[in-house]
Amino acid sequence: MVYLKMIDNDEQPKDMKRILLPIDFSEQSINCLEYAESLANAYNSELLILHVYGRPKAPEDMSERLFTESGVIDRLKNFVETNQTKKSNVNIKYLAQVGFAAEIILSVSKNEKIDLIVLGTHGTSNILNRYFGGVSLSIMNKAQCPILLIPPSVRFIGWNHLGCTINFVFDDLVALNTVIKWSDKFNADMTCLHVLDDLDEKEVNRKLNLLQELFSHTRITFKTKIGSLEETIELFEVTEELSVLAMIHRPKNLIGHLLHSDASEAAAEHLKVPLLIFNVPK
Repeated sequence: MVYLKMIDNDEQPKDMKRILLPIDFSEQSINCLEYAESLANAYNSELLILHVYGRPKAPEDMSERLFTESGVIDRLKNFVETNQTKKSNVNIKYLAQVGFAAEIILSVSKNEKIDLIVLGTHGTSNILNRYFGGVSLSIMNKAQCPILLIPPSVRFIGWNHLGCTINFVFDDLVALNTVIKWSDKFNADMTCLHVLDDLDEKEVNRKLNLLQELFSHTRITFKTKIGSLEETIELFEVTEELSVLAMIHRPKNLIGHLLHSDASEAAAEHLKVPLLIFNVPK
């Protein structure tokens, strides 16, 4: 059933008090650090930086010190101090744990009451497969908070134009309200897109007009496009020069297609801008 309704007060999106950034010391981790620090600064959030590691098969493969918790944390601190683009007052907590990436990320996210997870889609040791094959689906299907995916080709240049897709269901309004908060925080423009399928265009425009009236106090524009979901959204990312695109994760939509466990590295290249992903509550 397609419907619209207002969000009750207890369903309003919460501010980001704690942000989780898993890193692997790659070039992409540096980029993700800049995104995470920008958000932590804006929201006065605590930033938890996590490295998931395992011991080498042979001790001579690498210094044993790097595979102790204290050794990894020292390396994390040095990594942040070396790659921070500017001085920051962000409160940073460092975590190092042994295990499988998805399990540890989900466990830390739950135990530390994380409000946002920032993840890069490339890194060392074929991190695409480690984080964004079956791992990505595990995180998106089970994480209790949004996930910000950072593609390898994107560099942080601020939060100037925010995008969001909408399909006239309640979950979309949760994502929409969160992005509106980001828009207000960063004084950014916002564009919301609906891709036409079998819905009557006149009915779609009526609903978009209702949303435009509902959010008339914001810097938001609503648009409709006709075409395949994947191609239309990819064009939307580029032509609108989005800083981020927010989407609800459903197994059969664009996110589920791009990040399916059988997806190849080439499929990940479809991500032209960072994606803010909201998992549909069970």
